[in-house]
Amino acid sequence: MKDKQRSYLTSAAILAAGGIFAKLLGIAFKSPLASIIGDYGLGLYGYPYPLYTTFLAISVAGLPIAVSKMIAERVSLGNYRGAYKVFRVSFIALLVLGTFGSGMMFLGAQFFIDAFKWPQETYYSILALSFAPFFVALISSLRGFFQGMQRMTFSSGSQIVEQIARVGIGLTLAILLTKWFGISYGAAGATFGATAGGIAALLYLGISYFRFKKKSAHLLEEQTVEQTETGRKIFKSLLFLAIPIACGSLINTVMDLINSATLSTCLQNAGISQELATVLYAQLEQKAQTLINVPLVIGAALSSSLVPSISESVVRGDQQKIVKKTTLAVKIAFLVSIPSAVGLSVLSEPIMSLVFLGKSSGYEMLTWLAYVVIFTIVMSTLQGILQGSGRFYKPLKNMAFGALLKFLLNLALISRPEIGVYGAIASSIIASFVIFLLNYMDVKKYVGMNKIAWNVIKTIFAAVVMGIVAKFGYGFLATYMDYKIAVLITVAISAVVYFAIIYFTKAITKEEMKEVRG
Repeated sequence: MKDKQRSYLTSAAILAAGGIFAKLLGIAFKSPLASIIGDYGLGLYGYPYPLYTTFLAISVAGLPIAVSKMIAERVSLGNYRGAYKVFRVSFIALLVLGTFGSGMMFLGAQFFIDAFKWPQETYYSILALSFAPFFVALISSLRGFFQGMQRMTFSSGSQIVEQIARVGIGLTLAILLTKWFGISYGAAGATFGATAGGIAALLYLGISYFRFKKKSAHLLEEQTVEQTETGRKIFKSLLFLAIPIACGSLINTVMDLINSATLSTCLQNAGISQELATVLYAQLEQKAQTLINVPLVIGAALSSSLVPSISESVVRGDQQKIVKKTTLAVKIAFLVSIPSAVGLSVLSEPIMSLVFLGKSSGYEMLTWLAYVVIFTIVMSTLQGILQGSGRFYKPLKNMAFGALLKFLLNLALISRPEIGVYGAIASSIIASFVIFLLNYMDVKKYVGMNKIAWNVIKTIFAAVVMGIVAKFGYGFLATYMDYKIAVLITVAISAVVYFAIIYFTKAITKEEMKEVRG
């Protein structure tokens, strides 16, 4: 098919574009939400989300990536009937697992509140969010199908549809329920937006699937490759691939759950009230982390795109292509992550004020948390490389170690009054760096990668110059104009400076740029 000729980085760019737009809609959601329910309400809204993503990781069970890998392998061999059979088996499996995830979250709401010392008002938010895993599990199966078919526009489009429904319905319910019943119900209404978004995305992908199947019917009719796999064999293969990915996904979400589960308890142990602990959690996870998530989606897109792309090269036995893709992907990860971190750090206060309508509380956290972006994006890219090459247990081991390290550091640091919430930031930076380092060593050893140290040095130099321009440029412009205009102009000028230095230092070559464009 024509789309098979599209480079994996172009596929990643499509996923990233949809993901970034979705994250921007998410910011557009939390910005007015903060004004409607305040920082305390944001805490009530935010506490259940890591719990939700944990149950989602359990219910989805790594199947979407396994589905995209198995479908990509069969499509590369011309076995389209096998590809559709893989999808059907995965859809049924995810239907069962999604039901389990939603049920556990709904029935265990009070237990989690007591265990993590959350405010009792969090109960309504947990219930409102508990229905989402069911719908998102089914969405994940369809996204895995389209990614395996190298049709990234459908996955990207579904993210946008999901976020539009989430923002529209979530904000409407937040406004109405806060007015009628108070902040706790308003926070619950906002969390129900995730369920509404899941329903909308499922409808979009379901319609897209039937249209795509109808248009590609000739591929099934013209197939010459014999399809002999049974549903049981496919299911076993899916489980074999999905279990290590699921464990990795679970550990990744547990990294977020660690803050949600330990922050309130540890801050209260340090002498901080439950209400203030909830406010600090909101500033860290619902404000600073929300801004961090925008560049992080690029890492997720690179990782998702690499799995089917590298899998195809592995099936063909093209080691040279694998090394080329690996090297370029890691270069791109550094090119994106380093300036993103520097920009968010040096402009943390005006960016926070701009996004949250003049309320910059929590910007000090963003100043330091921004550097998590570097290691997380590259870590995710390296994880996708290892998964695509069939070494699923390597990143699992590395992430497990990193999660344990973060948990221990949280307990040790947050409970100290002189450190407090900044202990969670320090533990995130250290843990993500350790996972990145372990993934990098495994990729070098088992997959292969060309030298990139000089390219990274050039990237750091460009980002440092960009950061200096941003810091002093904003300070100068803000004395002559409104800070909102000043920060937007500063970001634009800084981006031009950064890419100009990247171009003239040849941190990425013309040949590599052609590969990026596909």
